[in-house]
Amino acid sequence: GHTTTVSNALEFLKVVGKLKEVKRTGWVRSGVQGAESVADHMFRMAMISFLVGPKEGLDKDKCIKMALVHDVGEAVIGDLVIVGEKDKQDKITKEEKQKMERKAVQEMCAKIPGVGEEILALWEEFEAGETPEARHVQDCDKFEMVLQASEYEENQGMRNMW
Repeated sequence: GHTTTVSNALEFLKVVGKLKEVKRTGWVRSGVQGAESVADHMFRMAMISFLVGPKEGLDKDKCIKMALVHDVGEAVIGDLVIVGEKDKQDKITKEEKQKMERKAVQEMCAKIPGVGEEILALWEEFEAGETPEARHVQDCDKFEMVLQASEYEENQGMRNMW
């Protein structure tokens, strides 16, 4: 089978590392000082998935992995806000964003055979939102955002972040 070369693995990790610099657009536009990055968000989401003893029958390890990869395409395309969300600056539909993100994830995963297929499959499962794990991780996603909003409101005296 195909193996991942060290240089390909490093290339993948460099792309993933950009998630540390991609700010969460919604917070930036809400005027948050020092808005969190996508990596910050995914890290705590993974911890939430770890912490919440998943309901009966949920695959906890799968949930943690899914949380770690669900926004990975934003390393390439950025955190685009879709039409119909709070403000329409990016002028992009949910379908267009998903298509761009899928292409980005596919390109990133092509560099790392084996584990790349697993990452892509987890990303697709999250996007489809049909399995108990995907629905659980989507709930973790929303909960992490609510928790972050409450922290910004508390720490920066901000109100009505919604």
